[in-house]
Amino acid sequence: MERTGRKRGGVFRWHRGPPFTNTLAFTYAATVNRYDPSQAPDAAEWLDLDELERVLLVEHYHSRARVDLPDLKLHATIHVIAEDQLASHDEVVVRALARLIEGGLTRHEAIHAIGSVVAEQIYDLLNLGETPEASRARYYAAIERLTAADWRNG
Repeated sequence: MERTGRKRGGVFRWHRGPPFTNTLAFTYAATVNRYDPSQAPDAAEWLDLDELERVLLVEHYHSRARVDLPDLKLHATIHVIAEDQLASHDEVVVRALARLIEGGLTRHEAIHAIGSVVAEQIYDLLNLGETPEASRARYYAAIERLTAADWRNG
């Protein structure tokens, strides 16, 4: 299956082949066309991409790296949520990333650590029935408490 589409003057093409061979090709210049969690994507270019494009880029990275994951799409989606918060300059998350890296984690590990709090937040949103404000406050408090040592110790 192949789909093409236009986005802000450019063209993207998505081809879905056999399992784990999704490819996403961008033909417009100055846009993120590859994801590497060890380096921050350009914030404006990252956020300019469609959410599906971001998820596919993260999936493609993990497929290329031959990372065996129980749910590649979920893993990629949580990466995207963390990267979106960083690209949006969410101060609490930006501080957490710096703290985690300073604590000895790689950027990729720090994205996973932040993602673990994101996953807990999603679970709690679905199960606790909190107001959005209470949920957001609890999320930010958990991000503020997150340390590299805690992440390493599980």
